[in-house]
Amino acid sequence: MIVIRSGDNSRVKAWAKLARDAKERRERGLALIEGIHLVETFLQRGGVPGSLIVSESAVARAEISRLMDQSRVDPVVLADKIFERISDAEAPAGIAAEIAIPAARVDPAASAGCIFLDGLQDAGNVGTILRTAAAFGVADGMLGRGCADPWSPKGLRPRLGAL
Repeated sequence: MIVIRSGDNSRVKAWAKLARDAKERRERGLALIEGIHLVETFLQRGGVPGSLIVSESAVARAEISRLMDQSRVDPVVLADKIFERISDAEAPAGIAAEIAIPAARVDPAASAGCIFLDGLQDAGNVGTILRTAAAFGVADGMLGRGCADPWSPKGLRPRLGAL
């Protein structure tokens, strides 16, 4: 287990940039997912994070400890104040994961159900619509260039398990 207590650490700076910068996410093909439910769902579906990030105060919590064991990677523990730098939440849950953004491309002609979004600029709305579509069995989604980043923290929160 690695413990980081400095905000000047290069990994902390890179995670903070991923959390806030859509261009950085696109260029690196990575995103941060945050919170117990998102990380748990990702792990249950067989995902292996590039990094599992936990706040010092969350390490002792049973549900966080269980996710640390399930992750198959050595967690990086951040001082609470440093964890807040990578978190978008007002009250961080204390766990996040760096994941690769899936490179899947949708072929609408071959899809059993596909939703196309264009010009939606609010990431929360994009996330909510994608989650609602998934609830109705629509497995594929396409976003036009004018859409907000679905991998932003604001776009991920409403999607929860529909990720």
